[in-house]
Amino acid sequence: RQMCIRDRLYDVKYDLSRAIKLDFNATTNARIDEPEGAIINQEQRDTIWDNFWSFGRPVTYNHTANVTWNTPINKLPGLDFTSLNVRYSGAYNWNSSSLAADSLGNIIQNSKNLQYNGQLNLTTLYNKVPFLRQANSSRGGNRNRGRGNNPSETNTNNNNAAEFNPAKFLAGLITSVKSVSVMYSENQGTRLPGFLPDHQVLGASEFASPQMAPNFGFLFGAQNPNFGPYAAGEGWLTLDSTLNQQISFTNSKTLNLRGTVEPLPSFRIELTANRTYSENFSEFFSCLLYT
Repeated sequence: RQMCIRDRLYDVKYDLSRAIKLDFNATTNARIDEPEGAIINQEQRDTIWDNFWSFGRPVTYNHTANVTWNTPINKLPGLDFTSLNVRYSGAYNWNSSSLAADSLGNIIQNSKNLQYNGQLNLTTLYNKVPFLRQANSSRGGNRNRGRGNNPSETNTNNNNAAEFNPAKFLAGLITSVKSVSVMYSENQGTRLPGFLPDHQVLGASEFASPQMAPNFGFLFGAQNPNFGPYAAGEGWLTLDSTLNQQISFTNSKTLNLRGTVEPLPSFRIELTANRTYSENFSEFFSCLLYT
């Protein structure tokens, strides 16, 4: 007995503008079912070809939609030293049930990721303030000093170094911080077993109709802590009491900070800080039919 698998892959990219970019990719894995027993007559062969031309029986489906926005924050007056990038990603997955236990329903899950990336180029900011610009340029100029100087220049430099200037010291301390970057992301997901509708378009049945299951929100990453009762009310969940899988929700948040400090010429320090928070919740959810 042979197994024939047919995969379909889709990939679409479109730029709404220079700053807003969209991309969507999807993959469907399907099997070409054969009749039971040996294939000995034309009717059985026709059944196989019918299954082939109908793209087979879907087994898994996955898609991911991404929206990226390069915000024009650097176009605002006085903020040309900043940059901010925002990215939203919504994913959906549909897994069919086994043919031997189709009454248990399929498994669907989705996730969403919202990420912010910010950057501060502080050298550009320092150049806006004359005093800080002078301090920053003098720090860079110190790299070329020390070699090839005559004795009179060396004595002059030593005398100047002996004269401590608090204002210049403070300005040098401030301008030692060259750049700061911030990344914040939030990830959420839902997993729902016992889902009865089949996959048709975008992993949903009855696409673009009032009976569409699941809805557009779930297909593109929307989160609802009451999605289980909602799906049951729509008649999407199995009534089989032997289903023992849990509906689960995940939530995580990540914050990454990174800074570049140059306290001395040719001496650079990279500072990083990270914080991660995560929580998971799961419960058994069963549908009962009362008569």
